[in-house]
Amino acid sequence: HRISVTFKELPGEMQGVSKGGSIDIDITAGTKTLVHEIAHELMHKGKNNLQNRAIKELEAEAVSWVVARHFGLENLNCPNYIALVKLNSDEIFAHMERIRDTAHKIITATDRHYCDA
Repeated sequence: HRISVTFKELPGEMQGVSKGGSIDIDITAGTKTLVHEIAHELMHKGKNNLQNRAIKELEAEAVSWVVARHFGLENLNCPNYIALVKLNSDEIFAHMERIRDTAHKIITATDRHYCDA
């Protein structure tokens, strides 16, 4: 999966945007935002773009939390962000396998890239 990333000033409060093959990240955004947008690229493009926005945001934010915790990033606001999408626990648990699988892909690719470098 090739995804180009551009760091630039984004309008308003926007921190990142996934555009199908490319991502724009605000210059003030952190690593977790980049992972969130990568998760959108892996999970919500093409034929996988059928879910509603709340589910997409839940999945991308949960993936970014798992990956960030794996690499030791702290002070994450993910639980607050996930609460804002207002899904019930059944809806959240229904997506855990996709969240786990996508987080694993990102972690594995990152570990492989830095171990091979």
